[in-house]
Amino acid sequence: TVVSTDQNFYDPENSESLITVEGHFGSDTQASSSLLQEANSWSSVHKLQGLAYIALRFKWNSDKFGSIPNVQALIKGRKVYNPNLDTTKTGGSGSHRQNDSSTWAYSDNPILQMLDYLRNERFGMGIVDSYLGGDSFDVVAFGLGFGDATSANTIDLMNSNIVIDTSRKAIDNVKDLVRGSRSYLNFSSGKYKILVESS
Repeated sequence: TVVSTDQNFYDPENSESLITVEGHFGSDTQASSSLLQEANSWSSVHKLQGLAYIALRFKWNSDKFGSIPNVQALIKGRKVYNPNLDTTKTGGSGSHRQNDSSTWAYSDNPILQMLDYLRNERFGMGIVDSYLGGDSFDVVAFGLGFGDATSANTIDLMNSNIVIDTSRKAIDNVKDLVRGSRSYLNFSSGKYKILVESS
């Protein structure tokens, strides 16, 4: 809800917010939206677990709304695992753990997004870790995420805000992911490895 000092979407005469927003962030344990349960077609079994969404309610007020509101949202994507932030991995430093998604964080690093897509059993390809050349992902992700080590000012060399369509073929999604990082997904010696253009 909006606060009483909001001059756009708060009704001071009735002391109420005209907008109610309820965010759900896609956890596997999230409950059904209490806001949407006010509608007859929505019940406590409609949990949408694993999916992120926003429930909104607008109370019409002709003095505040000139038309049906056009809603826009700035969002971040899935939280992903970063081997460089995992102290159990060689050279890693941090609290990330490979099989504990509660320790992961959002990243716009395309290599980390690729690694997540390859590993993810629900939204991605479900490739087991033993088939992934972890060191190659670690090194490339570090290089793209922390910039030019020879410079005093480090910046992201590349970032990705891609939207993955899970109804497409997996190979097409992989092509989109590697295209954004000047990299190649290679399979050799029984493992998938990521190779990146260095010049």
